Amino acid sequence: MELPLHMPWSGMTSYDMSKPRQRTGLYRTVLHEGLRDDLPHYLNQDLLLQLWPVLCKLVGRTVRTVWEDASRADSRTSFVSCCNSPPAPVSARPSARARSVSRRIS
Repeated sequence: MELPLHMPWSGMTSYDMSKPRQRTGLYRTVLHEGLRDDLPHYLNQDLLLQLWPVLCKLVGRTVRTVWEDASRADSRTSFVSCCNSPPAPVSARPSARARSVSRRIS
């Protein structure tokens, strides 16, 4: 699978989806850098749920929190907070990164 030019990445531009490490790398890149329209094109919900126990340790806290919060709000998905990280501190206003990621998956 080839990533589009608008998606910034370092290193690989082509991924062999039959290789678990490359598949996980592509999902990590799309979660971090993909636009809202990229998500349904590059991510498969069942595979994302299957990879989540590994991905949640590879993605940043903001991305992980946004995806886990979105799954709690959507009864069709069930991301489990698998990283056993302490809850993010509650702030009056989410960070710019959290708002950006949240807009992409909503």
